[in-house]
Amino acid sequence: ASKALGRTDFEVFPEYENAEKFHRDDLELIRTRERMEMQETYVTATGEPRIVQTLKTLVPLEGRTPLIIGISWDITNIQNIEQELIFARIKAEQSDRLKTAFLANMSHEIRTPLNAIVGFSHLMTIADNAEDEKLYSDIINQNSEILLQLINDILDLAKIEAGTLEYIRYPMDLGELCRNVYEMHKDRVQTGVVLILDNKDT
Repeated sequence: ASKALGRTDFEVFPEYENAEKFHRDDLELIRTRERMEMQETYVTATGEPRIVQTLKTLVPLEGRTPLIIGISWDITNIQNIEQELIFARIKAEQSDRLKTAFLANMSHEIRTPLNAIVGFSHLMTIADNAEDEKLYSDIINQNSEILLQLINDILDLAKIEAGTLEYIRYPMDLGELCRNVYEMHKDRVQTGVVLILDNKDT
């Protein structure tokens, strides 16, 4: 404060735009004589931007130039914390929406192989030849694996949220994975959608 005593705004603040604004505020306060309260950003002498809450009021002095009293307190950290909280809230809301959409999709995905397992299990009980039984058994096994994978995906989501998911690296057959994905979805594509598996090199 002692370093600022007797100095103008332009001498105290290194950035001309800051000094010009503070000077305009002082003139406006003198003109209106109404207390001013504002939130503003300025750059320090070291070039660091800071956010301050400022309160200015005019003190009339009989026979003398009115006195302007201003108090500013640094709220940069408070503003940063508020922004972090807002960001965290938005991120949490997005996560909730994604989780809801994922679970809604999973409920549909689970019903599909489950219905196949139930339906073809019933057909096996009335099959009259070994060829049909083998076909139904293969379909049941395939859909059982799909159902198990879906359940594992749901469990993995819970682990991701808890931060306990562990990644395991192991060799895989990419061609087989693509074929499994194709077989899983080929009968469920929407009208106008073409699902293509280019499996020549796999």
